[in-house]
Amino acid sequence: MKIADYIILNRKNIFNVTQIIFTAIFTLLLLLLLNFRFNFVNYLNKSEITNPWFRVIVVGANLDKKNNGLDELKTIKNIELIYSSQYDFASLESSYKNEIYDGYVELNYGDKSLLPKNIIGNYFKETDSGVAICPSNFFPSSDAYNLNADFKFLDANNLIGTSFDVNYYSYSESNNKYITDKTYSKTFKIIGLYNNEDLMLPSNNCFISPKDMIEIIDTGTVINDGVYGFTLVVDDIENVKKVQADLEKLKFNYSIKIEYDTTLLKNIVNITNAVIISIVIIMLLININFLKKNIIRNYNDIGILFTIGYSTKFVSLTYLIQLLANNIISYTVAIILSMLSLNIIKMTFKKVMLSLAYTIVYNYFTLVIAFCLVVIVPSIYYFVYTYKLVNKNIINLVKSEE
Repeated sequence: MKIADYIILNRKNIFNVTQIIFTAIFTLLLLLLLNFRFNFVNYLNKSEITNPWFRVIVVGANLDKKNNGLDELKTIKNIELIYSSQYDFASLESSYKNEIYDGYVELNYGDKSLLPKNIIGNYFKETDSGVAICPSNFFPSSDAYNLNADFKFLDANNLIGTSFDVNYYSYSESNNKYITDKTYSKTFKIIGLYNNEDLMLPSNNCFISPKDMIEIIDTGTVINDGVYGFTLVVDDIENVKKVQADLEKLKFNYSIKIEYDTTLLKNIVNITNAVIISIVIIMLLININFLKKNIIRNYNDIGILFTIGYSTKFVSLTYLIQLLANNIISYTVAIILSMLSLNIIKMTFKKVMLSLAYTIVYNYFTLVIAFCLVVIVPSIYYFVYTYKLVNKNIINLVKSEE
């Protein structure tokens, strides 16, 4: 009798529904955790590489130092750019205002060291004027900061080459009140699009040239001799700690624009790894438990197979095929459920993930990893374990279980 013939004759005993359900549940958890780990680590790595805000340090002015400390800041190594923090951004009403959008866009200081790495379209120079780089998911409204907003993005396919106007004002002071002197309008042509998720910026944030930003801010500044801090851009993420140490030596107060709690993040990854390993071990124990019960339940059949001359290898292979059949079914069910689960998570937490610039992608390499952990590894262990187990005296095996 061939193994295939034996399996056909015993096909009713091949599939163990309980084993399939348990294995499918743990395989589903395994796939979800593997995808979480992949997306989380990719999110961290991608953010540090593509997001210049991790290299931005805001330094408070030191009134006890010359030029509020600017001269000393310029002596610090590894600083790519220093400018007055008053030019960081300007929130202005634009011509996009209608029944859907309130028109507010946030214009950011667009030095080359702060611009996104990958854009669609063109970059601008520091001295250019009247040009802007805006999000591909452009939502020109202050509601871009509201997670409950109904995000209706402008059509990215038609944005490049279009223009919008912003209004800004000059003021004067009279009787301790600020009075609007004059209204100014400036037109910006969109020459490029960027992925605001990569920079963790709301979808109403555009970049304009330093020249235009200085013009807008200086026009609206009532007191030109006000005290402002400084924005520093470090040349490389690896040098941020060095610059922090230098700032502390020079007794400057500072804060990093975006900073991770690295200890917490490493703990999250380590905990995820530990849970993944635990799931694999639990699945292995479940399979072994079902194997032992299956052998005990069928010890008469095993004895007959030995009596008529079939080898231990033959018996082991028959049980291995049963395991493969059950685990492959569990694996297939888990794949379908994991894809559905991730899509549900994406739709349910879409706005939250958008605000965090977090993107969930189903990584198909996790299917390979899961297949190895759910099917290949248990099968190898299963075959070796079965081979040793069926070599025992079957009566002793039954007694040990009792």
